[in-house]
Amino acid sequence: AGAPAPDGITGPDGPECASALLGRTLAAGDPAGGPTGRCPADTLTPDDADALRDTVNFLAVLGNRNLTLVADGTPRSAAAARSVRSAAAAAGIGVATPDRPSGPLLIVSGWSTADSALRRATAGGRIPPGGTYLAPWLATAPLLEIRAGAHIPLRSGLDGELPGRYRDALRAGYPGQTPSAAGYRAWLAEQRIAETDPVRIYQVVNGATIPMSGPLDTP
Repeated sequence: AGAPAPDGITGPDGPECASALLGRTLAAGDPAGGPTGRCPADTLTPDDADALRDTVNFLAVLGNRNLTLVADGTPRSAAAARSVRSAAAAAGIGVATPDRPSGPLLIVSGWSTADSALRRATAGGRIPPGGTYLAPWLATAPLLEIRAGAHIPLRSGLDGELPGRYRDALRAGYPGQTPSAAGYRAWLAEQRIAETDPVRIYQVVNGATIPMSGPLDTP
């Protein structure tokens, strides 16, 4: 019998968790033991923490003195919010809340909260002053298709070789399923493939990504 699925697969972060499990299954074929492991929202990876700190430093270089932070109650988001606040304090950037926004919008929540935040911020065709910045795990088509002046820190743009291989494999194995950062990362991990490109800030334009910075390095 297979092991029980992660608890988070039935909650608000269930779609992301299911996408991660699908990515693993896509790479492994028929993974022994069934759908095991933690859901992505359960923990903040060191790589994502570094990417968020790099994003805050990027905003500081652009001259921003404030940012508006959107988080939720998941362990990953709470840890991400702490990383952002620490980096912002070091960079001299104030951190505002969504009820009193100031500066670019930085979203470190899960998919559901991010969707709501993006739709509020873009109501009536608006774009937040300074644009919108998304945590790396928010790279999924339904969010990237919202016209919010979005930027996202990634090691590979969505048109890169490895993301392209993942999308092709997903399309062949599970037609109609939506690619996501969670699925892509699980697909890489199952095959023990490591991304070696440096993190860059990409701008999202019509669902595609355009590099907006050189390599970003966390000290």
